[in-house]
Amino acid sequence: MPETNEREVPTISQPSRKRNERTEVKYFEDIDKIIAEVEHLGADYAPPNPIASVVNLKAKRDAALAVRAVNQANDSAEEIKRNDSENPFKPLNSDVSSLVNYAKSYGLPENQIAALQSIARDVKGGRAKPIDPESGGNHISVSHLSYATRADNYAQFIEQFDALAIPTTEDMYKPATHRAKLTALRNANSAVITAEANSNTSGETLDKLAYTDADSLMNACIPAKGYIKSKYKTTGQPYKNIAKTRFEMPTRLRKKK
Repeated sequence: MPETNEREVPTISQPSRKRNERTEVKYFEDIDKIIAEVEHLGADYAPPNPIASVVNLKAKRDAALAVRAVNQANDSAEEIKRNDSENPFKPLNSDVSSLVNYAKSYGLPENQIAALQSIARDVKGGRAKPIDPESGGNHISVSHLSYATRADNYAQFIEQFDALAIPTTEDMYKPATHRAKLTALRNANSAVITAEANSNTSGETLDKLAYTDADSLMNACIPAKGYIKSKYKTTGQPYKNIAKTRFEMPTRLRKKK
């Protein structure tokens, strides 16, 4: 499940370490070389381990490639949703600043303006300016915030601004306008979370089929290559044809162990 903050709003995590596309393309090219070689050998290819049979190798390759296509589509969809999610957040800082300035123009007391400005800093994810220690104030520095947290802070800002009950006939300064924008922000955030979950799920499935399961494609290719090496030695042409193929766990998966 996606991580949530104290308001139970899912946050967008940083994109996980993506698979190395060039390395994976080479991996499947090497698999095709193994399959082509064992098909060429025909009846002369009789590995003792059934996992390395040509039928099994082809079935596992086809299954892995099908999931890989799904994962690539999911990765693309996630990237699009991430890019799209930035758009509704772009005017947020400007909107919040306008509302603070509008409140100032109404002539509200300094303490009310200061309270509104404090939440505005949280919305922007900015760093509060230091103040005179003797004033008794205490400003908390705010680091870069996730989109979900910024949306939460924006919601607080809207309620704070609404409570000031500043009269207006302009939509820009109406709390209802900003509640609608808040909904758009949260919808964009949720869309990224869903896309990321789909990408992660298909990626995990691909990793199992291609690399990590006991009967994975990688674990089928290793004994296939080993059998050809045992039968034709390193000097035989069948082995020379596949000698440079590599079947190793990707670095990103080795680090998980």
